[in-house]
Amino acid sequence: MVFLTNYAVFRYKEGGKVEEYNDFRIGRDSYIVNDGIMNFKDIMTGETKFADMGGSDAASTSHTFDILGNYDLANDWKFKFSTRFRYAKASQLIAIPLGVFQDTAGDNFTYKSNGNAYVGNVNSMLGLYTDGVPTKTALSDLKSLKMWKNTNGDLV
Repeated sequence: MVFLTNYAVFRYKEGGKVEEYNDFRIGRDSYIVNDGIMNFKDIMTGETKFADMGGSDAASTSHTFDILGNYDLANDWKFKFSTRFRYAKASQLIAIPLGVFQDTAGDNFTYKSNGNAYVGNVNSMLGLYTDGVPTKTALSDLKSLKMWKNTNGDLV
């Protein structure tokens, strides 16, 4: 399940109130890129990468195989078991806004559409990305049960 949220800049005021900031309308505008593509720097390699918040980069998958058994044995004994084998790959992609700073021409921000320099407010974000961590699980539950007769001769 993927959650793309709507983050907008605002100022905290006294008494728990907030004020819209620089034409960001709370609940209607967002500074998460509308295509859901987050670019980030890989901390292990230093290389710039891209991940899709609404696609397979943020998806988790799992496959489960269950075996169930219930055997009646001699002398009122029963043997029950259940076994589960599971393989999963869990991914996580989260964008957390940290703050806004004033960009200058020396910061080298440009418009993607035309390459012109951008000067203005820039939002910094913390991007957390875990790419498909595999897990393998095997669980079993085994039970031996003895049926007893009570004083009335009924099995309990």
